[in-house]
Amino acid sequence: MDTPSCLFVVLVIGDRYVNSFNRLYRKSLEAYCKRCGYDLVVRTEYVSDPTAVSMDSKRFFWERLLIPYAYRNYDYVVSIDADIYVSDKAPPLPLHELGHRIGAVNERKMFGSYEYRENIQRRMGWKDIRGRDWYALSGDTVTYDDHINGGFVVYQPAYHAEIMNALYTRYINVHERFYQDDQSVLSHFLMENDMVYWLDERFNRVWFFWRELFYPCWTEAYDEGSPLVSDTLKLIYVKNYTDMNYFCHFTSGTDADVLLRLTDIGMMGTSS
Repeated sequence: MDTPSCLFVVLVIGDRYVNSFNRLYRKSLEAYCKRCGYDLVVRTEYVSDPTAVSMDSKRFFWERLLIPYAYRNYDYVVSIDADIYVSDKAPPLPLHELGHRIGAVNERKMFGSYEYRENIQRRMGWKDIRGRDWYALSGDTVTYDDHINGGFVVYQPAYHAEIMNALYTRYINVHERFYQDDQSVLSHFLMENDMVYWLDERFNRVWFFWRELFYPCWTEAYDEGSPLVSDTLKLIYVKNYTDMNYFCHFTSGTDADVLLRLTDIGMMGTSS
């Protein structure tokens, strides 16, 4: 039997974001793809025609839905955000387990429980305590709390390319109504149609929620202004996080400066 072809696609546009990706994340992703026999495309231009639509900052994320069709000659296509560091301990993807489903990580569960994330949401004072509250912010009424993180999604173009194109076409002109852009639409569609395969949480572990769970005093200081968590401890904690997870997602660049320091002092293996 032939080995299925698999492609990772990073969509990163603009010098600022390209430079950040190249400095912090690119080498780790290249090393992973080489080790697992996957192809890699770093795409620095839009998938759709940017002259045909207005590319505001939110609309950019909807381009991710077009990736499986653009690379439909592959058996598997992974859409991965440009702010994810890949641990050298990351195993190959469990592609043979997906069936005809789309692979993604359940953003609402940490260690198999909703409670950890819900407690963080409450502490932050956010409206979407439960996953169903998150859907409600886009106007959707559901009875479940699961939703994907759109930063790491495994497609099979033979089954999903046309469907994703149709979702894009259906909603792009009303994209402003959705709380978290394409992720809101994709999560709702996959859940309603029983099309999601839940990957191990470590394949897309969001640093911000890991930090808030284990190091909730990260940004706090003593009365005299000294930080509760020293710079040295921050280096240790981020290094431990990348050692314990596979795909480490520094959403919105949260604490990427710590990752950069680890990289600069040669503590991050393939990314140094």
